[in-house]
Amino acid sequence: MKRAHRILKNEQFQTIIKAGKLTKTALCYGYFVPNELETLRVGIAVSKKIGNAVTRNKIKRQIKAIVRPYVKTHTGDFIIVAKKEIINSSFDDKEKAIGKIFDENGD
Repeated sequence: MKRAHRILKNEQFQTIIKAGKLTKTALCYGYFVPNELETLRVGIAVSKKIGNAVTRNKIKRQIKAIVRPYVKTHTGDFIIVAKKEIINSSFDDKEKAIGKIFDENGD
């Protein structure tokens, strides 16, 4: 994802999590806040409790691949927080869970 579509700063994460609309799925939590930028921005959080760096980075790469098509169709700020159950799930299950987050908060 391009830099313009990412949320990287901790203070932005905290602001969106506190003020955002929460969507829960079996594999992750999604927080949504509308923005005035007319673009989609996404932040991904994967806890150290989920696994080592290799595992966490794999999950982040998969989530980024799933989010890529939504960049053209959605606007707003999204934070995706992975749950421990995401480790043993298939890519299709991850797509469905993240798709649910975007569908409930989409345009």
